[in-house]
This record gives sequence, C-alpha cells and structure tokens, in this order.
Amino acid sequence: MRVIIANDYSGQFRRMAGRINARFAGGAWFPGWRAGFTNIGPSSSFQSIFGVNFPALGSLVGVNTFTLTAADVTPAPYNQPPYAAAGDTDSDVCTVTGVAP
Repeated sequence: MRVIIANDYSGQFRRMAGRINARFAGGAWFPGWRAGFTNIGPSSSFQSIFGVNFPALGSLVGVNTFTLTAADVTPAPYNQPPYAAAGDTDSDVCTVTGVAP
C-alpha cells in the first residue's frame, strides 16, 4: 500500500494528520487501522509504502475497503492570519477484492 499526503500551500510548513479506516468484506470495521501525523514542507509531499498481507480467510472474500483521510492540523499561531487556516481535509478510497481459491 502506498499513501501520499501533500502540502499544496507554498507559503510554509504544515502539519498533516492521516488516518486509514478499514472495512473488511465480512463486515469487520477498524477505525484508525493506521494513523499518524507529520510536518510537510511548502509545496511538498510525504509518502509511506508498506506491505499488507491478507490471510486466506472467508471473511476477506469480497470487497475490502481502505479509506484514507488527511487533515491539516497545523497548530496556533501558524494556523491564524496571516497564515492559512488549518482544517482542510481530503480523502480517498482503495479497494482490494478477495477471491476464494
């Protein structure tokens, strides 16, 4: 799995928080399956790559959904004028379809 979070603001470093929620085909729900935060330079991005192993379980047969939500959580005073306000968020979804042998 590869996750990329970008700071599109060219004026300063921003603190970004990311969280991946996982919903598995069998109905299991894991909010905050992976989470963290980092500081990202102006007009830069952060990338993380990690492996995910799926065991041969019936509860993983079907569509497994991973939702990444990223939020600007830059603290005061750097989230107040003349700087950009914190709070911008974005999300994206990745699906993995499990099939039975």
